[in-house]
Amino acid sequence: MTAETFNVAFVDLMKKRSRQQAILLPRQVAMYLAREIASSPFTEIGRSFSMHHSTVMNAIDSVRERMKRDPEFHRMVQALLNSIH
Repeated sequence: MTAETFNVAFVDLMKKRSRQQAILLPRQVAMYLAREIASSPFTEIGRSFSMHHSTVMNAIDSVRERMKRDPEFHRMVQALLNSIH
């Protein structure tokens, strides 16, 4: 769902080392959704994305902060949440 919304390949979201903005933001949103929807532990999300739990925590914090200051981004993430629930 997140990959489709951001028009990126799912496999690219799961690659560890891409810091390209086109991949970075969708990956962070996917981590945020995993935490919000499934209440998955940071370590479990980290394993899924081949990342350390602290990286996951920072990614989720980044999404939350951007949602606070960017209403359009907030609406998009909320729409993703609503479509999954």
